[in-house]
Amino acid sequence: GTDIQILNTSQDMNHIEEVVWRFKLPDTTLNASSWDLNMTFPGPGIYEGALLLNPGNIGCSDSTKVHLEIYPEIHPDFDYAYDTCVAGPVSFTNKSFIDEGGQIASFSWDFDDGTVDTANYHATHIYNEPGDHLVSLTIRDQNDCQLTKAETVSYNPVPALILVRPNDTVSCVPSEVFFNNL
Repeated sequence: GTDIQILNTSQDMNHIEEVVWRFKLPDTTLNASSWDLNMTFPGPGIYEGALLLNPGNIGCSDSTKVHLEIYPEIHPDFDYAYDTCVAGPVSFTNKSFIDEGGQIASFSWDFDDGTVDTANYHATHIYNEPGDHLVSLTIRDQNDCQLTKAETVSYNPVPALILVRPNDTVSCVPSEVFFNNL
């Protein structure tokens, strides 16, 4: 089910003695008597209901219709990989999905270096500098709802070439050699 909370913003609480929330489902009616609604609905769908204030009180009652649309949940997700032996591209695999028949309408990668990609579902990106980058993937569905996943990508490939030289090239046994990373 889907947990829903609706805040009751009715005014003049001193004159409201009874609150009733009512939603009709195909096989049952959901009722609640709390000021704010906290209810579990069966899942995505359209639900018609009502909020009744002081029902049956002829002098001081009110009601309103409640139209509730619950959309399928969005699950943005991705993995990434790169060859740590080469300062090359990072491959990003989009693993996002939407529950119960929802469709991904658009997506957007933000690579945290000023680059955004909206063309490639699975993306490849080259960073100019090693380090930590907060990469985010935003998924938008056909209902114009969106959700973003952000993850720190630690991009630390081995440099293309490492040169070392000893600080002393002539010595007698036993000798100590100190290597200085150039």
